[in-house]
Amino acid sequence: MWTKLGIVSLLAGGVTGVFTGISSFMQSSDFWENLTVSQILPGPSGMLVDLIPIQSVQDGIGYCVYDLHLGWFFVGISMLFFLIGLFFKEN
Repeated sequence: MWTKLGIVSLLAGGVTGVFTGISSFMQSSDFWENLTVSQILPGPSGMLVDLIPIQSVQDGIGYCVYDLHLGWFFVGISMLFFLIGLFFKEN
């Protein structure tokens, strides 16, 4: 299951990256250029960052939510899912 989630999130990151590449190739600044998690989920993403009391962890998650492009976010999540899939095998 974890490997399948990793593959799906890697595909989502690839699709987002392709659309961003097409948008920059066409030299149009539209929705895909600066797409982040906070633009898709503005309410829950801010609450997630504010719930964490440790400032250094809050800064890291804030970077992933507010500054990191969505394609790279999906690639990072897919790597996390692949690592979890290595250690937790299903019968």
